[in-house]
Amino acid sequence: MHNIQQAKRIADHLVFICDGKVIEQGPSSAMFSCAKDSQTKNI
Repeated sequence: MHNIQQAKRIADHLVFICDGKVIEQGPSSAMFSCAKDSQTKNI
């Protein structure tokens, strides 16, 4: 498990990968507040 809070704090751009597939990517400021995929919303 990765530290999601740390990633939100220091990253400019995030890529969410699950089971080897890119689920979502974008600016860290929008990734979690405006997530498009349900898997990203559940982190």
